[in-house]
Amino acid sequence: MAQAITAKRAEPAGQARHLLWRFGGWGGSLLLIALLMTACAGSTSGPGGAHSGDGATATPPRATATGMATQTVPASVWATLASKPLQLPVVAPGATCPVTAAQQHISPDYATTIGAGPVYIAAAQGSAQALAFVDAASLGDASSGWGGAKVYWQIAPAYTGPVLIRGKQLDGTHAVRFNGGLGQGHSNPEGTEPILDELHLTGGGATAPSWPTWITFTRLQAPGCYAYQVDGLSFSEVIVFQAVAQ
Repeated sequence: MAQAITAKRAEPAGQARHLLWRFGGWGGSLLLIALLMTACAGSTSGPGGAHSGDGATATPPRATATGMATQTVPASVWATLASKPLQLPVVAPGATCPVTAAQQHISPDYATTIGAGPVYIAAAQGSAQALAFVDAASLGDASSGWGGAKVYWQIAPAYTGPVLIRGKQLDGTHAVRFNGGLGQGHSNPEGTEPILDELHLTGGGATAPSWPTWITFTRLQAPGCYAYQVDGLSFSEVIVFQAVAQ
């Protein structure tokens, strides 16, 4: 069984909340993607020093995109990316989820990343790809019926264009929704509303050697085998993961 992976945050007085993010073990449960249910969803130019300890219990900050300069992307470009059809594998109910393999030493910021690039999910370690998510009430958004998990996206500095991320369940009919990224509004203090159908990110803007890092929520309603389709101007990649309810 894979070691648990989660995200830990520390906020020294006087420093912006996005500056210090780090991954550490938590509770020995099965996780893949670095998560923290009570932190903001936004962007940063990379993690600072190592920090660990119990997960935060305070009200989650808003899901703002902060910490790096981002370009303005015309609506027509997003429409072009959205016109690309979803090309995801089909998985029969009860079949093994064909999770995307983790890679080591791709990013200068995180030991392990998931994906073919130039867009990756950042993680600390792990060989079993399982995303542990909490229910809507635990996320502070009980009325929506959508649970969720923290997901960190990294973009290799060679790519500076727009990134569109969508997803769906492969062994069922449930959708994938999001918080964070460009254009995320806020209609509640936790930053979990409104829920978005797709995630808009951009590359570039980070301070070398760190890579641009977007801190977001993936919103889910049920466990199962899922996939993201990540589309850019010159690429399309699919990342498959197993969602596990906490």
